[in-house]
Amino acid sequence: MDAFNTVWNALQHVQIKYASGTAEAAQHMARSGQVSTRELLRQLNERIDKLVLICRASFELLQEASGVTDQQLAERITEIDLRDGRADGKMTPQQTRCPKCGAGICAKFNRCLFCGYQDPSGGTFHTV
Repeated sequence: MDAFNTVWNALQHVQIKYASGTAEAAQHMARSGQVSTRELLRQLNERIDKLVLICRASFELLQEASGVTDQQLAERITEIDLRDGRADGKMTPQQTRCPKCGAGICAKFNRCLFCGYQDPSGGTFHTV
């Protein structure tokens, strides 16, 4: 099951990075006036639809290879959702304190923006 988790985590990391990058690009386009709000919404919906399709295809491939059930996936989703203490359908990163200077470590960059300390425990999903 560790190989499954590793592959699944890596896949999700790629998908989150893709979604974050496209959302940032869309925000930039909206701020610069290059695209209307309606067009921005259409583009974001297309990207979400594509991510849903990728997630489904990825899970089906992993399911065929490992025998993981839909029930196991649902249980894991619930477990991960509750890690931040709330069942809200989101992975909310918990802010940690820098061991060097005591400032908050930026979850987006997985490092302290004051002293530059890089958090080695950030793992694959430090950007959410």
